[in-house]
Amino acid sequence: RRVANGLMRLGPMVRERVMTGFLSTEEEKDLILLRFARRCFDEGPRAVQMLGDPDVHAAFVLERNVNNEVCRFIEFIRFEEKDAVQELKLTLHLLQLCRAGRFVLPLLRGHFCSRLPDEDFLIFDAAHGTALLRQSGHVQYLAMEHYEPARDADELNWQALWKRFFHALTIEERRNAKAQMNHAPKRFWGGMVEMREPYI
Repeated sequence: RRVANGLMRLGPMVRERVMTGFLSTEEEKDLILLRFARRCFDEGPRAVQMLGDPDVHAAFVLERNVNNEVCRFIEFIRFEEKDAVQELKLTLHLLQLCRAGRFVLPLLRGHFCSRLPDEDFLIFDAAHGTALLRQSGHVQYLAMEHYEPARDADELNWQALWKRFFHALTIEERRNAKAQMNHAPKRFWGGMVEMREPYI
């Protein structure tokens, strides 16, 4: 609590960098953030902009990488409708499977809760075995081992329709797989309906 209060006194940029960097999965993140915090306590709030300093720069890179991952998931998350999740004994309308390299669910929370204010939804991070659940206006995080994709005929029909639409827009002669992977890295493809077989 004392450290948190100290970070608050250093300003929102310092606090945000520490909190966001902590969501990274880098092995050295604890030491990087400790060195950054000490530098800020020594130099004051202006230290957050001293990117020539190796400790400040390392913390900046941590924060940037986490934020980049968040932006990617905001772009590439695809929801599907499902009437019930048996393991949770509840009814949901939107679900998504993702494999995040970093633990980004807390940073996705605000975006999707404001974007889908009247929907119940679940975003399952398979890499970390955690799900973000929003139900009846309340948000919680759950430990979850696996998720069974929707088998509902209506949902499968919608997915097939989306694939056909994507395929109809594709000009095969101009397909550039390398450029496609630069814009939508292959690790995201498993959760993107349009990138699954038979069209890719």
